[in-house]
Amino acid sequence: MNRFIARRLLLDKIEEKKNGFVAAQRAEIEKIRRQKRKRSRRAKNKMLADKSRHGEKKAARRPVSME
Repeated sequence: MNRFIARRLLLDKIEEKKNGFVAAQRAEIEKIRRQKRKRSRRAKNKMLADKSRHGEKKAARRPVSME
């Protein structure tokens, strides 16, 4: 009886490691897919507006020319 339980525990641990590795690999692939995904129109517009605001802020810091 003890051998049976030990064998079952060992098989459970092996399956858990194998499935965990497969799940981790799948999660990594999904993460890369999300990173490569195109931005939504709303997010893109917001990002461009932020960039524009940042550019205006930097332009305001420039020294005044004497022309």
